[in-house]
Amino acid sequence: MTMTTTASSSEEEVHDGGSSVGTELALELARWEVEWVPEPEPTEEDKAVEALHLVLCRQFTEHDPKLGYPVPTRLCQFNIALFDFEKESMAGIGQPLCTLDLSDWMSLEDSINVVSLKVAESVGYPISVFGTVLARDQVDYKCVYLFRRDREDPQVVTSPDDALTLTGPCQGLAATSHTFFEVNLKIRSDDGDKDFSEGLGRVWFQGLSWLSVTSNV
Repeated sequence: MTMTTTASSSEEEVHDGGSSVGTELALELARWEVEWVPEPEPTEEDKAVEALHLVLCRQFTEHDPKLGYPVPTRLCQFNIALFDFEKESMAGIGQPLCTLDLSDWMSLEDSINVVSLKVAESVGYPISVFGTVLARDQVDYKCVYLFRRDREDPQVVTSPDDALTLTGPCQGLAATSHTFFEVNLKIRSDDGDKDFSEGLGRVWFQGLSWLSVTSNV
């Protein structure tokens, strides 16, 4: 009798526990069904914006013979359908650190400062380089130029030791995983200008061009 009673009692406890778990699960599912709201069907405008985004992504993608597959040459990690790629960032410079209160120091974040930009590999020297090197950070992802020269004012690079003359940045760059660098450099030549270095990178950037390699410090 004792053994039978004990077994019966154990079975009742198991069944009660199972019922309790089942009830809680059912209640949780019911709450989830009430809270869950299906995503609305995309409108024709939404579809058009997405289509434009895909078209632009294809325009900014080129085949890299070194890597053996297509790579983006401009920012396209987000929907860029309505993004103005040429607009410069208007974010200003922050206060000098020496003027901040102790409480303000808690809200500070790391930043990036590009000290130099060199042509690590080339098709030969000397070369006349023009074009742009710019950064985009999480502040607004707009252009922060590091190097910008037009065709009529190229920089002559005579050796791997020559650094490109920086024109920026004009502000601190937020040091996050979403800081992008875009390179679009060309070589001026009497026989016709040539693509020199073109690519998209992040904070640990190294140029993706198959014609040359650029590095920043």
